[in-house]
Amino acid sequence: MCTSRFSSLQLSRQLANDITIYSAFQALKDCLSLLNSPIPPTTWEACDAQFQQIYGTLQNIDKEELLKRRPSSDDRVLMTIGPVFVELLSAAFWSNSLLFYQATLKLVTVHLEKGTMSQVALAYVHLGTVAGGRFGMTNFAVDMGAIAKRIFQMVSSGYTKYT
Repeated sequence: MCTSRFSSLQLSRQLANDITIYSAFQALKDCLSLLNSPIPPTTWEACDAQFQQIYGTLQNIDKEELLKRRPSSDDRVLMTIGPVFVELLSAAFWSNSLLFYQATLKLVTVHLEKGTMSQVALAYVHLGTVAGGRFGMTNFAVDMGAIAKRIFQMVSSGYTKYT
């Protein structure tokens, strides 16, 4: 189903425009599964546990080193995952808060494991929103905003394109 990034994104947008948001979610989730980044069924409790794990990791990591890590320029899978996740986050934002939460955590995890790509900046914006809104962690939320800002600055300085 996920033969190319363009066709998958085009399909998800068309399905979303047709008010078949479930089909849009499924098309994007299928694509991510084919890219070895599946989005399995989850619970709020499982996402909260993953959030706490990411929180601990980000508290103990050198942010400068984290942002310097760049994926291989020929890693087509990783370069495809970013835009697909952004599309999933956009589709889930207003209609499926658990999927939105889960996709945010998954994209941050991809960054932690694989390196900095432009689309991950949006995941840090959303992670900050979750931290502040769900957990009242305003200092951490501000820190996540700062990471997102740095990534956006890297993008605008020619590091890479956003999508």
